[in-house]
Amino acid sequence: MPPALRPVAVFALASALALACGACGPASEAEASPTITPVDTLAERDALESAPESVEIEGTSIAVTSAVFLPSEHGASSRGLRVSATLRTRRGEGLPAGLALTQVYVVRGADVWVAPVGAGARPSSLRGVLEGGAQNGPTWRVGERVDVVVRVQMANDGSAFLARRAVAIAAAD
Repeated sequence: MPPALRPVAVFALASALALACGACGPASEAEASPTITPVDTLAERDALESAPESVEIEGTSIAVTSAVFLPSEHGASSRGLRVSATLRTRRGEGLPAGLALTQVYVVRGADVWVAPVGAGARPSSLRGVLEGGAQNGPTWRVGERVDVVVRVQMANDGSAFLARRAVAIAAAD
């Protein structure tokens, strides 16, 4: 039986950590196509738009922080957007067993870039933190605001979406 998921308030610690760690870049990045993927169904679009900023899974409150970068053309190892996503527990407790980041969706109005997080998503050295990312996305403009939505896979084969809203695309050196 899947664990009950319920939205909980976004907590200030996640925001503070996002600001502190946002410039660090992703710990791991999967290669992704820069193709804008149409969302297949209205239900999937609704799921992305209604994704909460935090959920409770097996009694543990989890939120996502994210950063989106557009590398400069000079010396960049990737082309297009780079996105990092970090799951964090509210009180630093361990993440539920078997939790994984599987996909990242970057939403700009009607445009949605979908990329696999890949096998590179891994726990950080910090307890209660899971990091992942993708690169080679579309070349949207620096300063534009996008929503970053991640799909979280649970050990029992259930999944949930978590969102970070209105993330500004930053220039990366």
